[in-house]
Amino acid sequence: MNRNAGLSVRDEGTFADAVERQVEKIIASKCFRSSPRRQLLLRRIVTESLAGRTEGLKEIVLARDVFGRPEYDPRHNTLVRVEVNAIRHKIAEYYAGPNRDDLIRIEIPPGHYVAVFSPLHKAAGRRIWREAWFIAIACVVVIFSVLAILVLELRSHPAPAVVPVQITFDTGWTSQPAVSWDGSVMIYASDRGPTGNTEIWIQESGKAPHQLTHDAAHDITPDISPDGKQVVFRSWRKEEGIWSISSRGENLKLLAKGGYNPRFSPDGKWVAFSGMATDDTGHLFIVASTGGMPERLDYDTEETEFPVWSPDGTELMFTGKGNKGANYDLWRVKVHPTHREPARPVGVRAQLRAQNLPQALPWGQEWTGNRILFVAHENDTAFLFQAAVKSSGIGDIKPVPYAIGAVWARMVRTPRQPLSLLFATERRQTNIWGYYLGSPGQSKQLTRDNSLQPGWDGTWPALSSDGNYLAFITGRSGSPDICVKDLRTGMEQLLAAVPTSTSPVFLDRDGQRVVFERKQGPVVSVVIRDLRENRDRVITTDCPVLHDWSSDGKLLLCSEGTDLFEIRVDQWRRLPLLHLPRNPERARFSPDVGWVSYVNTTSEGQAIVGYLAPLDGSNRTVKIDQEVYTLSLHWSADGNSIYYWSVRDGFRCLYMQRLDARTKVPIGAPVAVLHRHASQHYPWSGGTLATGSGLVAMTLTDELANIWKVDLPR
Repeated sequence: MNRNAGLSVRDEGTFADAVERQVEKIIASKCFRSSPRRQLLLRRIVTESLAGRTEGLKEIVLARDVFGRPEYDPRHNTLVRVEVNAIRHKIAEYYAGPNRDDLIRIEIPPGHYVAVFSPLHKAAGRRIWREAWFIAIACVVVIFSVLAILVLELRSHPAPAVVPVQITFDTGWTSQPAVSWDGSVMIYASDRGPTGNTEIWIQESGKAPHQLTHDAAHDITPDISPDGKQVVFRSWRKEEGIWSISSRGENLKLLAKGGYNPRFSPDGKWVAFSGMATDDTGHLFIVASTGGMPERLDYDTEETEFPVWSPDGTELMFTGKGNKGANYDLWRVKVHPTHREPARPVGVRAQLRAQNLPQALPWGQEWTGNRILFVAHENDTAFLFQAAVKSSGIGDIKPVPYAIGAVWARMVRTPRQPLSLLFATERRQTNIWGYYLGSPGQSKQLTRDNSLQPGWDGTWPALSSDGNYLAFITGRSGSPDICVKDLRTGMEQLLAAVPTSTSPVFLDRDGQRVVFERKQGPVVSVVIRDLRENRDRVITTDCPVLHDWSSDGKLLLCSEGTDLFEIRVDQWRRLPLLHLPRNPERARFSPDVGWVSYVNTTSEGQAIVGYLAPLDGSNRTVKIDQEVYTLSLHWSADGNSIYYWSVRDGFRCLYMQRLDARTKVPIGAPVAVLHRHASQHYPWSGGTLATGSGLVAMTLTDELANIWKVDLPR
């Protein structure tokens, strides 16, 4: 039985309050429970409609604020229209079921993003009046809404109590805010300086911000002592780790070698951080804020990150895994126990799953009073949550709707002021760039596609041998597809190829044929598309790992386990090439198909080494270089040079290694042909490459962020 039966909207308080209660009820229903993004979008539409702010309901504004798409173009993108239409259908589904007699009806008329709210009376025995009354009320409400919006557009309207305010306005990356206990001093990391490096900035109340650190290396994740006098941060200097500096820019010193994510204790005497231990995985440490020997706190977890202090300084909460390979969760550990005590998981991940909320990498932000603020992710979007901290775990998890996409959230406790929340909204924008070898220093952006992904596991470009055509996997149409672009004319063609999302893509010499992977059921096929005839042909289903397609279009390079083999395009038969000590990664034919490049991890797993090997049966190898993280070797068009990303100078820059034309033995040291030291246009997470005649294509990423502040409800 509906407990609200017979009540009018007036009985339940103001009309706006009733609407807000109704939208929360709709969002909690099974129609919306599984989609946090649609929950946020519906909340935004209802909030802005109630306030009469039509400017906040424009398509490009919703794309920017809800979906994190500032470059959204309604002429070429339909994301917002599709999602709002889906919400219309979900709302109709909600009211078509047992909720048909709810006191408030929320609707979004087709062609509009402004919500309309209609009160419904449910008195028994008045069925004959209900439809007429509903129509009359609906008409009045619609007319009132339109008139109100017209009036409100002509004069200011008081904002609701909870409205985020942007406090930095940088075009690059400004993030990771922290604040002194009384709110008088704020610090953050930013690349706004003249060099483009990420440095620590400080801003005192009533004063202009100024740069606190000055170094060629990046300085990140700052924290400030409660009294505002000392700052700690992670630096990538030659002696990388946790560094300390006074808020006046004095007494710079290394506090803990190799540490990450420092946080001051509430009394300012200790700094917690994550760092590597002897078992080569991340653990939790504390060190005196004046310096000294770090003390490890966790012994039953691994891959720990992001420590957060309890308000009394006796405990820490952190992100980590159990040492039996469990998923990431939040854990609690005592700071100065009388005897070693194991850390305890608080069960955040399980509760997020039970509430059907985003679960990826729960990450503590602030522990204030008896509640913890933390972030979890769904795809590339961060969601801020709060939950009560209990001795046995945590209470019900609730989203923080006024901080969409928030990360690095910190509380501000200014005396005689409302409790506030500082946070940053961050996003990455990846595109493919071209570096022209004949014009040193000349780079050009080759794509404008918000669906491209950064890093080793992201978008890999492909170039035709003549350098005139570019191909890549795109998600701009809502599902994976292949885009081929003529770099001379700028014309793009989507192939409707239905590739796998992680498929490598290869072009022939003149860019008129494309090779890729397609999955149908459990079978993965290697497919060739002829662009002239718009026809597909399956080459093979016997290529467990596809590495390359020869420049003459005749051979596929594949591997299974430690064996490299070739498959002729006109045959399905394997021809063995090399048996290697470990599984090869990113193997490639030389332009004359006489050599293969590949990378292997060392036997200890501490480095990745790049090799060249002739295909003459000699089992010879030529070592090119080694890296700690990622490495991929790419042949020049003439086969006499190798291009690759390297961090040998502390930043990931593009290097070229000249080779002897016959033996392929390196000639001299590798030369940096393109330095990437600034934080923008950077090959984050490994970077990817492709080479063509006179051109190197690469994925580069811009990190964009600004800081916001919101006064919390009392």
